[in-house]
Amino acid sequence: MIKKYKHAVFGTSEMADGNMSLNYSSAAASRRKYFRKVGLDGLPVVSAGLADGSRVRIVKNKRSQIIKGVDALITNEKDLILSITTADCLPVGLYDQDNGAVGIIHAGWRGLEKGIIGQTITAMIKEYGTKPRKLKMFVGPFIQKSHFEVKNDVFSKFKKYPEARMEINFKKYIDLGLVATIQAGEFGIAKGNINISKKCTHRLRHRYFSFRRDGVLRTMINFIVCRD
Repeated sequence: MIKKYKHAVFGTSEMADGNMSLNYSSAAASRRKYFRKVGLDGLPVVSAGLADGSRVRIVKNKRSQIIKGVDALITNEKDLILSITTADCLPVGLYDQDNGAVGIIHAGWRGLEKGIIGQTITAMIKEYGTKPRKLKMFVGPFIQKSHFEVKNDVFSKFKKYPEARMEINFKKYIDLGLVATIQAGEFGIAKGNINISKKCTHRLRHRYFSFRRDGVLRTMINFIVCRD
């Protein structure tokens, strides 16, 4: 899945592209092959090491690296790929065309509960002068509400979003995509600039990896890059 803007590209790999987990021995080769397939061969790739938190890192060096302990990356460097891995969580891309800046966010329920989308938008405002109302936001494939069943402890953490909580046959579910949309709106992103994928990682078992479905950590890579 590839989403192209005027000077930016956002994408998510699929199961057929291979396991992209950072700790998987063949991931480096799979990543190179994937970026070659999408026409981005040879560009430096910066990966968030992930911590299910809300830390945002500004990337200024155009060299491939893994930044541990962060779940969001932002940059205004051209031809520098920012990436995260997911296996059910939301991959969120942000694009500020006016200032040539991009961001990528790994937004699981923990990150959403901690406000990672708002913190990333705030970092782009501070660092690049981003105007939220002009930001483009795209969310790639993730686990949709009908498959995201939770226990009472997680359900209670999202009580401020009643429209995103559902109880069906004594089971509790959360619409993480709706939570992300509400949070983005609270920080000024226009509703018309938010594009949420309807593809479910859990349901599309032959297309996407899903940790909740399979119980094995195999991941897709999600990326965003600003081109000249």
